[in-house]
Amino acid sequence: MPGTAGKDPGNYYSSFSGTSSAAPIVSGLAALILSINANLSWSEVRSIIRNTADEVPAMGGENFTDEYGYGRINAYAALSAVEPSPAVPVNFHKELHSIPGGWNPILVWSPNSEPDLAGYQLYRKFVPGSWQMRAQLSSTQTSFTDGEIFISASGRNIEYVHYKVRAFSDCNYSDFTNSLVIRHNELGGFKQIAENPTPEVVLPENFILSGAFPNPFNAATTIHYALPELSNVEITVFDIMGREVTTLVNGLVNAGFKETVWDGANASGQPVPSGMYFYRLDAKAVESGERFHQTRKMVIMR
Repeated sequence: MPGTAGKDPGNYYSSFSGTSSAAPIVSGLAALILSINANLSWSEVRSIIRNTADEVPAMGGENFTDEYGYGRINAYAALSAVEPSPAVPVNFHKELHSIPGGWNPILVWSPNSEPDLAGYQLYRKFVPGSWQMRAQLSSTQTSFTDGEIFISASGRNIEYVHYKVRAFSDCNYSDFTNSLVIRHNELGGFKQIAENPTPEVVLPENFILSGAFPNPFNAATTIHYALPELSNVEITVFDIMGREVTTLVNGLVNAGFKETVWDGANASGQPVPSGMYFYRLDAKAVESGERFHQTRKMVIMR
């Protein structure tokens, strides 16, 4: 596997090849694979790295795949292959939540059986429009009431909204369900319901720390979490040695579905190197005093 060896005085990059260049890169990927599944044999790890490698595009009319052995390693594809994708959620359907003058749609599906399931993502699309994530839920939540959508009891439903859902683990996502189409009256305003002018706010029932997305990532990743009530929250990033890298959230946060973004930099704003990192949520509810602690992993591939 070729590698670069630093800048020469002549203002160009020299190169070298061989196992001395490839070994640390491949070894690092092997370590990441084993961190996900420590029960894999060395031959299984080797097969994963080989089978997920990318062919090197032709350069100057030549294809350099053979010069890379089995191709150029693809860390994202290799890590995704270690952990099978969750199954597509089944029995995706609509139920109704009664409100004055009509209903809100409740999106419901059957729970997945994977033991390492991290949760579900529900997407919504208006016509015309593009798909947007409406909610990220824990592995125990298999329904979501969309308080922004009003289905009128009078039958005056003039717009269409589409929903779809997928399951996810720490490293993989299932395919989406087929989209579910609902005819509704309007988004948010509830202009025809004087006694209920504000949509119902849907709050999570439990504390949740979801998987970062994307993961692995290069430039930035988004961490989703949920708070059932006003809480003191701290979200901290650590390296693989347990040293604190940076703090993303530190203070009072209102109840609801929340997110924070890590740009892959330390507390001084300097980019951190490739590797595995951990993020931890520490929360204490202000009213009930309930405490919650959970740690998850993420991988930076520069």
